[in-house]
Amino acid sequence: YWAQNPAAQEWMDDTKQFPAWVELTLPKPAPVSRVVVFCGTPWQWRGTFVDFELQVDKGGQWATVERVKEPVRTFGVYSPPTRTTVDSFFADRWIFNLAFAPVTTQKVRLLVHEATWGQGATAIVPEAGGQTGPHQITLREVEVYGPVPGTGR
Repeated sequence: YWAQNPAAQEWMDDTKQFPAWVELTLPKPAPVSRVVVFCGTPWQWRGTFVDFELQVDKGGQWATVERVKEPVRTFGVYSPPTRTTVDSFFADRWIFNLAFAPVTTQKVRLLVHEATWGQGATAIVPEAGGQTGPHQITLREVEVYGPVPGTGR
């Protein structure tokens, strides 16, 4: 990322409707017990997730092993001299460390129900002219881990 060139840029998806998903296929079935998701940094225009599910494939059916729903608050105010203003608040969380009971699977999926508009938590921020970015999935990295031997986790 810091190299400021296309090869170092985060992965971005321009899907316009949510929910949207990203699916990872492992070379063969393996036990999985932790996934770390690195989204775009929310203080930049790329944004982060505010509502998503981590799912694993169990015999051809998706099963949710973790659900993350970040609280967001946006306050819009209309005033004739300045037209509009808006304040947007959320946790600025962009790294999600998700640990769960081990599951043997070959596929892992992020089912994203909602993402920010860059640093704007909700749609009212870009509507009011705030500094925001696109409403899309942005990922810097996804790490998939199996259980640590001897711990059961």
